[in-house]
Amino acid sequence: MLKTALHCWLWVLLLAGCQSVPRPNAVDVRTIPVERGKMGNLVICSGKVQSRRRAAITAPEGGLVTRVEIREGDKVRAGQPLIYLAVKKRETQVEMQQARLEQARARLAQNQSQLRSAQLQHGHKLAQSKQNLLQARIAVSEAKTQVDAAYTDWQRKQGLLKEKSIAANEVEQAELQWKIKKDEWQQAISKEANARTEGASTRDAQQDLHSQAQQVLEAEGAVHEAEANLSDAQRQETETIVRAPIAGVVATLKVVPGQSVGSDSLGQIIDVSDKEVMATLDPAQISRLDEHSLATVHSPLVGEKGARIVFVDVVPAVDGGTGNTVRGRFRFFGTPPRRLVDGLAVQVRIQMPEQTGWLVPRDALAEDQAVRNRLRVYRKNQELAVLVDVLGQNETHALVRGELREGDQLVLAGK
Repeated sequence: MLKTALHCWLWVLLLAGCQSVPRPNAVDVRTIPVERGKMGNLVICSGKVQSRRRAAITAPEGGLVTRVEIREGDKVRAGQPLIYLAVKKRETQVEMQQARLEQARARLAQNQSQLRSAQLQHGHKLAQSKQNLLQARIAVSEAKTQVDAAYTDWQRKQGLLKEKSIAANEVEQAELQWKIKKDEWQQAISKEANARTEGASTRDAQQDLHSQAQQVLEAEGAVHEAEANLSDAQRQETETIVRAPIAGVVATLKVVPGQSVGSDSLGQIIDVSDKEVMATLDPAQISRLDEHSLATVHSPLVGEKGARIVFVDVVPAVDGGTGNTVRGRFRFFGTPPRRLVDGLAVQVRIQMPEQTGWLVPRDALAEDQAVRNRLRVYRKNQELAVLVDVLGQNETHALVRGELREGDQLVLAGK
């Protein structure tokens, strides 16, 4: 009896031990369940303000600088005279403008001929379409009359058959004739519908005529422009005027009066009204951005809230082409702040889109960066180290992706 009682007591202890949670290294372990959730984190990176448009000031040919009408920092408008050059006689320039004028006139004549031909074809198709529609309507009317007549004849002969004045086959023949005329009427209606569709497509072709007429107007404008350029070249055979290619601010100027120059760059103009920000990010971060991703630019030159910008696209890798970082292009909302000048270094704060994953307390992540992506997890009363990728972090939690399941318990203490 004593031996039997001892065996029962041992079985109770064994069962109690199987149902208890393992206590590795006899350390008190505190756990918390894993949860599915979303998190969007704030990324802070460096950036630089730059103008989206810039253009070189160039001369079409070399010469001696006689006048310089601008200085660095001046605002200029597109087409404004900037630099005057004394050059040799420009017979070549005149000949080139004459050739361009002849090409423009030839193109105009060709476009005018094509327009006339298209107008004739369109007029013929439109007239033919109207005629076809009219004939189709007449055919429908005639077919309807014949259907009505055949139906009346069939009904009349049915009455005569009741009176036994005619044979039954005459009634059947009249019914067959009515059905034939009815089919012919339906075919006529279908042809009328096709004629309407053809007429509509012919009217839609009017847009093509409008497009060709627009090409003629553009060709006429090109002729007028070529005539003006030729006249200008003939009038100013001994002087070249270098004009501003775009509106903006003169960033650099490399010439002074009396200097001989070639056809290389004489300076540069930047459009200060159209700026963007280039932010340096790693590929994993920038892959999460889209055209709706917002950010703010921060600098002592703007207020505490910063200037709002939106992500546009990605620029190829920098840092010597190693691919460790990429540059994201951001555009300002509205007019950029004037104080954010071209080339200014700024701080960019990007609110990343939310991601879905497992929300875990930051305390559950290993402090050692070498094993940062490992978690101690209890699953069905067994401890295992789960590999995860940390997607983002805030002050209290981390968002991870890995082989976790609902019901898993994360270790928070006793590491």
